[in-house]
Amino acid sequence: MMLYADLIVTNARVYSMEVEGEHAESFAIKDGRILAIGAYDKINELKGPDTAIYDADSKAVLPAFIESHAHPLDFAKKQLELDLRPRMTPNREAVIQAIKEEVTKKQKGEWIIGAGWDENLMEGKQFVTMADLDAIAPEHPVFLLRTCVHNAMVNTKAFEASMIALDASDPEGGSFERDESGSLTGYVMEDAMSVFKTPTYSIEKNETGLEDCRGDFPKLGNCDD
Repeated sequence: MMLYADLIVTNARVYSMEVEGEHAESFAIKDGRILAIGAYDKINELKGPDTAIYDADSKAVLPAFIESHAHPLDFAKKQLELDLRPRMTPNREAVIQAIKEEVTKKQKGEWIIGAGWDENLMEGKQFVTMADLDAIAPEHPVFLLRTCVHNAMVNTKAFEASMIALDASDPEGGSFERDESGSLTGYVMEDAMSVFKTPTYSIEKNETGLEDCRGDFPKLGNCDD
């Protein structure tokens, strides 16, 4: 009985890594596994009446890479926070709108946590200020972690909720940025972030986040099998 492929990929540059520098132009897949790799005329012999054909448009195909430094729990926690990556909030106005919407979902005094922003990739290269956050979330401590995870933007309520005086000295290993007049800008750096009493997530919350993001890893090319 002839074993037909479920899928044949053609017009590709398939590097099996068996011989350095050599590549094939086609491969066949059956039941989720590679059935054969080689020249198209040879692989085409595995084509059956229900075989799908995909033209790879000369793209390179490589064996899977081993992810040696992933942080799935951190990724999961981000699913529970405001996504402030530039592709989600491309400008200052979009960030303000996202925070305003979050305010409507929170009880008075609850923290608003966000992450992923990078002013260098935003329109106008401008992020929200402490004054912006004080205006739109006066009753909520706000902590917005920058994409580098070394700095964050906070509001006045975050200082109050963490019992940090507005004239407090910089903590060891970090700093509270101040303007020329000596007033806080809301930009906190390095170990200064650790003095804010942001909420920790329960085991149940972490499990929920992990479950919610399980489908995202395969979409990004990551799998656990």
